[in-house]
Amino acid sequence: MGADLICYIAFGPRNICIDDSVVAEVAQHVRGYLDTCITAAERVLLGMNDVPGPRRGPVEAKRSITLRLPVKDKLTTPTFASVDELRSHPDYRDLMQSVLGDSDYDVESRHVFTGTPEELAKAVQEFVEAWNDSCFRDTSYRIDPDKPDRKVVVAGELSWGDEPDGFGYQMLKKAFGLGIAQRLGVT
Repeated sequence: MGADLICYIAFGPRNICIDDSVVAEVAQHVRGYLDTCITAAERVLLGMNDVPGPRRGPVEAKRSITLRLPVKDKLTTPTFASVDELRSHPDYRDLMQSVLGDSDYDVESRHVFTGTPEELAKAVQEFVEAWNDSCFRDTSYRIDPDKPDRKVVVAGELSWGDEPDGFGYQMLKKAFGLGIAQRLGVT
């Protein structure tokens, strides 16, 4: 048994150049997407059948957060008469995360409660700075030889099964989990 390389491989522009208005716009879109995820999960927990898909919107790339609609197959989920009753439940976040998930089961669903548009704008700026810099211990990149205005970034570490804690890996995980990377042309 040996260690495995756990990493993100991302493709995107060589440099991301955005101004404050674009940062604010991306943050607003991300907050809107996260709010849609919350609304959809609440509707599932309220037993409603007309649940909107949170994947609508300007980003066509795969999003990390999706609805896990067959909640009935999971552990017994309490029933709620209203949104207020649901939101006041002491396990509200856990219940929401039981409905929200991704291919790795709940890895990215914690991002749905990430902050205000101002906090998200800061996350956008941090991602852009990190993407443009790309010099972290766990990160390497190469300019695409066929498209010199594009680069390939690999961030990760050898691991015995634990998730890497390097800055580059965590930065990409957060950016993809929030949908920031996709909105800035990184896939």
